[in-house]
Amino acid sequence: MKDLSYQTTFERTFLLEKIPKPLSRASEHLQIFDNYLEKTRLCLRKIRTPKSKEYTYSLDQKFPVNENDLSAYNFSTICLNEAEYKVFEQLERHKTSELRYNRYFYSYQGKDIEIDVYLSKEIRGLIIGRIFYDSAEEFKKNEFPEFAILEVTQNNFFVGQNLIGKTLADIQSEFKS
Repeated sequence: MKDLSYQTTFERTFLLEKIPKPLSRASEHLQIFDNYLEKTRLCLRKIRTPKSKEYTYSLDQKFPVNENDLSAYNFSTICLNEAEYKVFEQLERHKTSELRYNRYFYSYQGKDIEIDVYLSKEIRGLIIGRIFYDSAEEFKKNEFPEFAILEVTQNNFFVGQNLIGKTLADIQSEFKS
């Protein structure tokens, strides 16, 4: 029986030196606060839309379809209201740490790219771009964006919860070895 609770996404992940033009840090974006629940695949997420000052809340689960391939993920989201979010927020002692970042949206060769500019002080300035695809075939056809520095799709170091506790020095040393 097929599991209908997950959606499968195909994605490529890139390191960026800066936000591609015409975007700037002042461009429309979302403010995201991710709290990964320790020893789980769960992420308690709060998203603020600066323009409207509205919040949305969710409990997300994302994990690779195959542990040896970080380009395909099973993904599930439960939308929460503020009261439900606060119940999960009480699990503070089980949270590892919060990742804060601004998410911008950029169109490149007909695909939307999510660009995350990290604000957490330890990794402030890290910029990661993700392109999502509808199929593995489409994933294989797409080109390397000219504004990207390096593709890190298969590097587990850059998976959300693995950035907890990392510093910019850790990121730099990741490429020296």
